[in-house]
Amino acid sequence: MPVRERCALREMTEADLPLVLSWHNSDSVRRYMFTDGVITEAEHRAWWKRTSVEDASRHYVFELDGRPSGVVNVTGLDCIDGTASWGLYLADNDAEPGTGSAMAWLALSEVFGPLGVRRLLCEAFAFNEAALRLYDKLGFRREGLRVAHRKHGAAFEDVVELALFSDDWERLATSLAPVVFRG
Repeated sequence: MPVRERCALREMTEADLPLVLSWHNSDSVRRYMFTDGVITEAEHRAWWKRTSVEDASRHYVFELDGRPSGVVNVTGLDCIDGTASWGLYLADNDAEPGTGSAMAWLALSEVFGPLGVRRLLCEAFAFNEAALRLYDKLGFRREGLRVAHRKHGAAFEDVVELALFSDDWERLATSLAPVVFRG
């Protein structure tokens, strides 16, 4: 379990793109992504060119001990409805236990704090048990199951829809911090 002072969330920059692309294309990350094919550098740069200027998107790099260790993408920011979606993943490394929880905690504090989101949405493959356990721990509500919804490899997989509300996060954040961070 990481110490809070060792963790940071910062905005992604263009300089991060090669590292983020290598993480995304690693087998350990790609097997859980909705786009499970290898992404080319040109595709990745086109994504960044488009999304880095959108008001409705924010992209972050999570650092542990000053070393980039994960990514958080917040998309579909809607200031009228107060909604957004997110996706996150750790780099293909041997992160210490609890690193994903620390990254998610920092990201949720950003989403429900400075970004002013009221309701955060996400989706995960039903077979991604680690992600679903994390979302449960963070207070997300399971709102739906889309059966055989996304093609992944050769099969169509079920997708779980989840949401977390800002008032639920406000109640949980303080009590969850000692569970996520030690010291």
